[in-house]
Amino acid sequence: MGSKHNPMTRPIDNAEIDTAVALLERAESEFPSQQSADSFSEAFDALNDIIAYDSPGDSVSRYISNVKYAHCRRIATRLVEVDPGDFEVWFHYAVLLLVKMKIEFDTLRIQHPDLGLLYDRCMGRHGTSLQAAAAKLADGR
Repeated sequence: MGSKHNPMTRPIDNAEIDTAVALLERAESEFPSQQSADSFSEAFDALNDIIAYDSPGDSVSRYISNVKYAHCRRIATRLVEVDPGDFEVWFHYAVLLLVKMKIEFDTLRIQHPDLGLLYDRCMGRHGTSLQAAAAKLADGR
């Protein structure tokens, strides 16, 4: 009988992955803040670099992908916690979702329409100017 592999179980010891996961945990604990958004951004860059440059293999790539999706979902669901008056912090999270985590966020919005509705509700709190800026970022303009 084959054993089932838990996709969130780290398949190997890797200092770069450990560092990125520690950054994600710190970002979670500091949410919502500029420091949190910066830590998320740095961690996603590190994880993307591991996949792009280290050829980590299927199990490690799957693990990294699952970590990225899990944290992307957490940011999207916790976006409502950001003070609507703190535009700068909110905007950095929006940039993370629409640019740095675009693939993950777009996939999650398709798979979980409620997540897309939650995000749209958060966008509505900041008016049409933010929606236009976010659309430009998403389109790469």
